[in-house]
Amino acid sequence: MSNIDNNKYLTKYLIELINIDKQNDEDNDSKKKKKENPSNNDMMYYDFEENYHTDKIQVGASHYLLNQIIRQVIPKEGNFYISKKAKKRFEKYNILNHKNYVYIDKIKGNKKFNSIFHDDHIIDVYSIIEELKKIEELNVDNVEDLLKKEICIARILKSENKKLNKGYKYNRLKEYNEKHNSHESKIDYVKRTVYNKNKIELEVYK
Repeated sequence: MSNIDNNKYLTKYLIELINIDKQNDEDNDSKKKKKENPSNNDMMYYDFEENYHTDKIQVGASHYLLNQIIRQVIPKEGNFYISKKAKKRFEKYNILNHKNYVYIDKIKGNKKFNSIFHDDHIIDVYSIIEELKKIEELNVDNVEDLLKKEICIARILKSENKKLNKGYKYNRLKEYNEKHNSHESKIDYVKRTVYNKNKIELEVYK
């Protein structure tokens, strides 16, 4: 994973993608035209500066790329949780330094990390992208500030993740944004309405 704090280049690239995605959202007529008459000849492109090492990028791919980059950002201290069941499983395997494990690491025999565990974004990536797009004047500082606040991961078992797949994965903050009072943080709200509701007990990684 890449640490956004130490990678200004990545943040600049992220800003470019946010701007493309905002442009794509605003261009409703173009999107409607592409849906009615999809054609390679109608595909829109965005030209990057030369230092981005690419000539052009499909506008329709911006959301996908945003999603993938945000998923690589390491959460700040205190925003990384582990479920009690996942912690017990690591203890069963006698793995002590499991905080540093990533999805391709071997856990037990030939089994990879992501065959047993799952890193779930407590504030879903869709909501983070929407918040980034609300920033009128994007710059490195305000993008990094928002990511530090909203990137929060819960390391859980695959079996626990299956529970969340039943209607709890996307746009978890819709009701919070529409109705909820601001006295409760987004993270606490999702922990209460998603994890607690599914009987997934979390504790902060130490």
